[in-house]
Amino acid sequence: MNFKTIFNQFSIKATIIILICCLFLFSLDKDTYSIADLLKPGNLFALLLYLFPTYLISYFFYYFFRKRNNKNATLWSLVLGIPSGVFIVIVLLSFWMWRL
Repeated sequence: MNFKTIFNQFSIKATIIILICCLFLFSLDKDTYSIADLLKPGNLFALLLYLFPTYLISYFFYYFFRKRNNKNATLWSLVLGIPSGVFIVIVLLSFWMWRL
């Protein structure tokens, strides 16, 4: 199985699930009262800051589990990748803003 095949199997499902999780994370913000608040330019930029690293970490886990012939590679990669990605982004942003 080559890289392109693995990427296509994982990309659509993972992107949708990670996007839903990131939108849920933003809906927990105290300044978010409606869906329109999620579509403000600042929130969209922050969404991209969370979405890309979380996707890359999830894909890394997927590739790792797929190499080991795990049947549930997609599930495990999302279960481990989404919290890890969000945590890493929060820690990096905290260091960047000197709050940690």
